[in-house]
Amino acid sequence: MVHITVGGINGPYERANKLCSSVLTILEGHSTPEKFISTLYISLKDVGLLCIADKLKETFGQNGGDITVLQDRHYVHQPPSDESNNFILPSTPKSLHHTSPILIKLSSKDEVACHIEELHFRFSSLVVKIRTTFTQFVNDGKLKAIEIAYQAEAFLSITIAKRDINNIFSTIAPHFDFLNVSLLNSLVKQFIPGNDVQDELVEYMESLDKFSESSKLKDVREAIRNKLSLTIPISSTSDQTKPIVIKLAQRWEEVTLKNLKKVLNHYFGETADLFSQIRFEYGSLLLKLKVPPSCSKSLVKKVKTEINSMKHVAVVEVAIDEELIPIVKERDCNFESLLYESTKAGNSFELSMLLKLGANPNSKNEDGKSALEVATE
Repeated sequence: MVHITVGGINGPYERANKLCSSVLTILEGHSTPEKFISTLYISLKDVGLLCIADKLKETFGQNGGDITVLQDRHYVHQPPSDESNNFILPSTPKSLHHTSPILIKLSSKDEVACHIEELHFRFSSLVVKIRTTFTQFVNDGKLKAIEIAYQAEAFLSITIAKRDINNIFSTIAPHFDFLNVSLLNSLVKQFIPGNDVQDELVEYMESLDKFSESSKLKDVREAIRNKLSLTIPISSTSDQTKPIVIKLAQRWEEVTLKNLKKVLNHYFGETADLFSQIRFEYGSLLLKLKVPPSCSKSLVKKVKTEINSMKHVAVVEVAIDEELIPIVKERDCNFESLLYESTKAGNSFELSMLLKLGANPNSKNEDGKSALEVATE
């Protein structure tokens, strides 16, 4: 859960009042206060800080201002809960006049462990059903194995030597796991849409999304290490996969799996769908994945292009195959300084991630300026 720390004040409304007072003081004499406040209002909503956003709008309105919000953004207000693990995410309404809140409760350590065991059991059963269905369709002449092989090759950018159905699934097995079913989803949608197996896969993916939204990385790592170490084999790198290791600052432990996926998708785009066999190691947060060999060179290029941005979201280093790309020393990850730099650069993605990592927008740098003040300049 993200907290904006303001002078030791803990309550949501107290923090909101303090922040709003600071904002209004800064905005005195600003040439376009409505534009700035509207942008800040939307950003606060986007990271789930509804209480502070609504208080900002209310206070600004009381001072004669008006916040104009884009028409395609609609949010609902939920009174603060006594449970510290609750927060509100923006919801998409069925109409302009009706919205319903989405309340996400962060799972406890034990709940995460139970969810992972359940997901792994469902995933194992689902893979058997998918493979059995494809085999049956091929045997009945409804599908050709070579077509399935072509689709998998195109998705993974690999070559499948023997194109019988059993070898196809043996070859693609390293490229999916219980946390990443993108490849299976592609094959099922292409060849057996409307089948009961597809319905079950869709339900599984929905459960996976909910799990990602509510589970902190440190609890996911703990559960995988303790609960599934005997049931998920650690396969070695082969000619079909190459390793990628991403080292994150320790504060990432408190962030949800969904936000980690957002970072991977932001920097690696569609290639992130190919990441498989996610594992987390102790110490600094190490994320171990595998990708098709054909992706390794392009991933190295992407990382080198995005080094400065990755530094701003506390990615410490990335190793792809045998090439190590250092990005920032963990001891140099001052989140308030990073927030200040990202604000100055106007990078909304970095701002969003840093707020989720707990960076304080009111913290002042050596020149006595905060990220909030920089945003008004």
